[in-house]
Amino acid sequence: FIIHNRTREGKYEQKIAMTARPQAVVSPQADKWVSDQPPAADSAGPTKRLTVDVPENKHTRFKALCAVQRRKMAEEVNAFISQRIAEAEQQGRAS
Repeated sequence: FIIHNRTREGKYEQKIAMTARPQAVVSPQADKWVSDQPPAADSAGPTKRLTVDVPENKHTRFKALCAVQRRKMAEEVNAFISQRIAEAEQQGRAS
């Protein structure tokens, strides 16, 4: 809160009263939620950024689909890439 004081010269000065910073309390439910999350996609090593140009209507539809499923677009793209790699490796086309 702010304290307003009038000085001898008739001017006003403001002082801000500071209180101790509240300590964060982490609920056990938050810890459980974090521990129950699936591991990051292929967290076996460093990551690389992939930029892909797609038509606007496909981007909008894909983004809406991901939102409905409560998944990140990156998760869906990573899942697709993992699936395609697995398929190609089964057919002997990738190493």
